[in-house]
Amino acid sequence: MNNYCLYTLKKFIPIKVKSFLVKKYYGELKKLFKKYYNGYCIAIKKTINKRNEDINLSPLFKEFKNNSIKYNYFDDEWWSLFIFAAKDVAGVESLKSQKVLINVIERVPEKNIDIRDFVHIYNISLKLGLLHVGFHIREKALNSAINRISGNKRIDIKDYFYGVPALYEKNKLSFLSDVFSTNKSHRNESYSILYDILKNKKINAKKVNNYSYDFYSLINGKTIALVGPAKSHHNDAKEIDSHDIVVRCNYKEEGVGLDELIKGVRCNISYYNGNFTRFLLDSNLQKFPEHINWIVTKTDKYNKILKHKFNEKGLDNLYNFRSLHDTNKYFFNGGPNAIPNIIYDLLIYEPTKIKIFHADFMLTVHRNNGYLLDQSPEEFSRKQDFLRTISISHDPISQFRFIKKLYKTGLIEGDKRFEEVISLNAKQFMINLQDIYGEAGHLNKIK
Repeated sequence: MNNYCLYTLKKFIPIKVKSFLVKKYYGELKKLFKKYYNGYCIAIKKTINKRNEDINLSPLFKEFKNNSIKYNYFDDEWWSLFIFAAKDVAGVESLKSQKVLINVIERVPEKNIDIRDFVHIYNISLKLGLLHVGFHIREKALNSAINRISGNKRIDIKDYFYGVPALYEKNKLSFLSDVFSTNKSHRNESYSILYDILKNKKINAKKVNNYSYDFYSLINGKTIALVGPAKSHHNDAKEIDSHDIVVRCNYKEEGVGLDELIKGVRCNISYYNGNFTRFLLDSNLQKFPEHINWIVTKTDKYNKILKHKFNEKGLDNLYNFRSLHDTNKYFFNGGPNAIPNIIYDLLIYEPTKIKIFHADFMLTVHRNNGYLLDQSPEEFSRKQDFLRTISISHDPISQFRFIKKLYKTGLIEGDKRFEEVISLNAKQFMINLQDIYGEAGHLNKIK
């Protein structure tokens, strides 16, 4: 897409069409990277000559060129050091190399970068376990997105598309208010729901697609315990079950993952991701819990299909069904995992309290028994899966900052472990993740 085409796009095409074309061409940054993921993995493997450990950058550079990604923000020496650092992320020499890489990143002028290029490089860093390096690359992209909408009364749709989530992430609410008021044509209604939540304003149901008044009647004014799937040794069951409403993720079978000591025994609402919805569709539902009040799916499509499945079994009259409200538009890079999605969805219906239990942003590797459909018995494999997931789908920084913002505003609270993790800043959080998962990005074991 050359400059003349972009000029024509800005000047003559209606805003809805512009928005569609920008999303089509630039895409959600994670989705775009997912398209090229396998090619990058193959190219990165080829950079290392296993016979003599020489580094050959040409396969990676070729892949960048094929995907129209500029990589010359950094010279060949930087890229060689980048590959070297990925060979043993926790090693002493690698840690020294990472410091050099970060120093160079910090010197790149933000005004000179393309957000799409830097997010691709960031995603590759995540895949290789270089999460600390990745943090600094991503900060450049984030700050660039903010700078591009600073002081402009009329903002280009592409800059708006990434700038608004960047402003949310950095908690620049007064700046957001100015952007919304001066850019009416960009359909700010959907973006302003989170703004109203953070400002503790009454939610206007007319702004919210698929608003459920029945769900509001259940949630409004209630205390909520949201129980995550992480393994825990804390005896929280009594406190969990004392809340008005207990919410869990992917509760597929009566009693699985529940106990009277740690996890609690109640469940009023269960949220389901795509994998678990497909599992339920393939099952006969004979072991499905009877005491759940609401089943909430990730998308409206899944909601309709699942409701039809329950109807076939004569069970639909026992449950209420709905789909959760989309949070992707608030995330600078990629979509959230279950917990951020659920928190946002619940906040729309204005409970008096949400307390998070057994969720620490993946700093606990192991999940509760029975939670995962395809639980690998091998920890290293689980860590590799985590690096793959965060590089193509669920940006850890987006999610961490999103929840931290809600916590600092007083909208949510958490158990002792949650409080420990949320006290970190984003860089510290990424360093902690690298300490746990970095080894799984080893070049010789990349998949």
